[in-house]
Amino acid sequence: METVGDYEYSTKDLIGHGAFAVVFKGRSKKNPSQTVAIKSISLKNVSKRDLLKKETTILKDLTALQHENVVALFDCKETPNHMYLVMEHIALKMSYLLTDTIISALILLCMNLV
Repeated sequence: METVGDYEYSTKDLIGHGAFAVVFKGRSKKNPSQTVAIKSISLKNVSKRDLLKKETTILKDLTALQHENVVALFDCKETPNHMYLVMEHIALKMSYLLTDTIISALILLCMNLV
């Protein structure tokens, strides 16, 4: 098991992947019945880290709204090679909803709702 803060995941539990990231199904170590989605973003391919940090700040702000149409961001950890976003797990058959494009679109959509 891999660890990200108070959460853990197995690389065998892949939900989806995009150009810069992969998403795994994980769980809380404190409450193992709480499932989460852990997005691992490779920083090797990210040319603008400042933009990524801004998007993470926006996700944190949107989480504070506690809106039913916003996926919650529970934690964010950065290592020299990766940024990990621990997010609310949405159990849908269409797991592609957690891809980079959709998350970026949700951020833009929610910015207009605030």
